[in-house]
Amino acid sequence: MQRSSPVSAARGWNTATGIDPARLEIGLLIAEWLNPAADHIGQGATSITDLYDSHVRTPCDIALARRSDPSSSRKPVHWWSPELTAIRGQCSSARRRKMRLAARLRRIQLDADDPVAVRAAAEAEAAAVQLRACKKTLKVAIAVSKIACWDELVQTVESDPFGKPYKLVMQKLSGPPATARMDLDTVTMTVNTLFPACPVSTHGAVLPLEGFSKFPHET
Repeated sequence: MQRSSPVSAARGWNTATGIDPARLEIGLLIAEWLNPAADHIGQGATSITDLYDSHVRTPCDIALARRSDPSSSRKPVHWWSPELTAIRGQCSSARRRKMRLAARLRRIQLDADDPVAVRAAAEAEAAAVQLRACKKTLKVAIAVSKIACWDELVQTVESDPFGKPYKLVMQKLSGPPATARMDLDTVTMTVNTLFPACPVSTHGAVLPLEGFSKFPHET
């Protein structure tokens, strides 16, 4: 089993919420199953180090959540859409413009007869109005998207009971599945062990060489 990347391993695990004993026990069993200690008897120091590393990392991946990575972007909610991203970008641009014009207005000496100050005040007010309009548009678009996604979830409950609605509810109740905190190599090895690939049989049904005997009629 290959080790995880140094970046993910350096983040460590979050122990603030405590350790689930049941998940920890499952993780220890999986670690022993994937990398048995009996295979390392009589091996060198490197083999023993890999054994202890896998028997610590695998249970922790299952029983604990990884520490948040500041560099990773936040996963969007299910009702988010590219249209909302574009509208939020417009709001960010309008906010930056308002802040820039407001700072410029503060630097200019306020004088009612100064045309530069009057023009700066008008531009700052227009930027504030534009920002309020963008915020209102984003708020309405989010409300419409939430309603549309909710209607879609309600319609898919009957057709796909274990689809997105089921996953959203289970994520709220018990958090993400254990495989979400496992390394890709561990998940792949577990799936391949539980569900080994079998060669497809190309042979059809084999018929007996002897002919079929007719059953006598009952009298």
